Amino acid sequence: MVYLFTALPFLVAFLAALAVIGWVGFSLHRPALSAFILVAVLVAFSGSTYGQLDVERTIYSRGTGMFYFSILNYYLWGIGAVVALRNAFNRYQPVATPLAKYFIAFALLILANAFVAGASDDKSLHIINAFAYSGLINVINMSIFFYIIVNVFGAPPEARKFLKFLLIAIGIRGIFGIVRWAFFGGDTANIYENIERTGVKLTFFDINDGFLATLAVFCSAWLLSYRKQFLSQREQYSLWGLLLLEIFIIVFSFRRSSLVGMGLAAILFITLLPAHKRFGAILLSGGVLGGGIAILTALRLGKVRGVNENRSFLFDIFGGAKGAESGSRTLEYTEAWRSLGDYWLFGKGMWGTMQSNLAELSYHAGNFGFVHSGFGHILLKSGVFGLIMFLGLLASFATYYVQARKTLSGDLQMLADAGAAGVLFWLPTLLIGTPVIEFRSMMMLGLALALPFLAVRAADIERRHAVA
Repeated sequence: MVYLFTALPFLVAFLAALAVIGWVGFSLHRPALSAFILVAVLVAFSGSTYGQLDVERTIYSRGTGMFYFSILNYYLWGIGAVVALRNAFNRYQPVATPLAKYFIAFALLILANAFVAGASDDKSLHIINAFAYSGLINVINMSIFFYIIVNVFGAPPEARKFLKFLLIAIGIRGIFGIVRWAFFGGDTANIYENIERTGVKLTFFDINDGFLATLAVFCSAWLLSYRKQFLSQREQYSLWGLLLLEIFIIVFSFRRSSLVGMGLAAILFITLLPAHKRFGAILLSGGVLGGGIAILTALRLGKVRGVNENRSFLFDIFGGAKGAESGSRTLEYTEAWRSLGDYWLFGKGMWGTMQSNLAELSYHAGNFGFVHSGFGHILLKSGVFGLIMFLGLLASFATYYVQARKTLSGDLQMLADAGAAGVLFWLPTLLIGTPVIEFRSMMMLGLALALPFLAVRAADIERRHAVA
């Protein structure tokens, strides 16, 4: 019996190694299925517990206590390695991406931080600090997910399967959200009721569900506008149902960033429409956004206790209203810049913190290792250099999309447009949210960035087959 207990850890390790080898073999043969599992998890599970009375761990943090990184993160890296191995023997090489140099720049920056930590005499610093989730490791995770999406689903049939799978998964997630909202009190991560006592219930607090909903709204509207003559009546009803469901999800999330993000996506959609269709789209979009702002203001902002009577839609940017979200974000950004001091060029490192004892920033709860701004967070951790790299990444994406769209048609053009709409959706959150420290958020941004490149690769393979 003693020998059995002694050998048990080795037996478990052996079986785990066999399981990993088996998974690698399976993924080499069926990489799309392994990638679909990852995408399904990202769609199905919330990553936010902010505002919950009983905080619980999410699937995105499972494993971090024992393995430092989450199990899902290792799964992501595993698929990335498998896809890279397959690409070494793939006759269809990946689409050249202008984003690669920015991904590499961030990887080198993190490695440089690891070198500095290892060489430092500061006993509180360890090499592993350079790879903390409170740093910029999720930018690297985003780049790996980008790589997986473009290469695994790059063939035309796979691209279309991926789009169909995504819309169905988002629809199922939306149905779950609205049933929970109607009959079970809505999302438990509800700071507006649990802390602010506004009496509202939410569909989803996690900003990623707003992103997914916007993606579904955009694709549904696109198909109903451009492909209606090819759709059966049943398909049209389904798309209208999906569109209305996801708009409801966004409006009753009471998230300003979701509403503004959907508005930016709507502006792109209207701009791309033929001139004779724009007026109706403007009226419909304006009505939805105006109604959403009115609902948010009346049911959430207007009911927060202990705040100014003139509480504005952007009170935490321009105002000093007090309450659960006390303090001006502008003040926080000023403090973050001041904290940089002489480290303005390359930042304070992945372990760097903002220095402040202002009472107006009490909502940080003493944790100043992040900034309520994706751009501000990147600036704090990697300085002006990192911020320029990230802005360059977004600018390169925009340039690529504008040029690539001219070469696309049909549903592949819709994929590219949806990706651009998705990136526009993320801009408000990058300005005033915390996406960089959130695994799920950066995966979703990576998905949005990948869609135009996925569409181009699928179109390229389609053209090669046509010529052959």
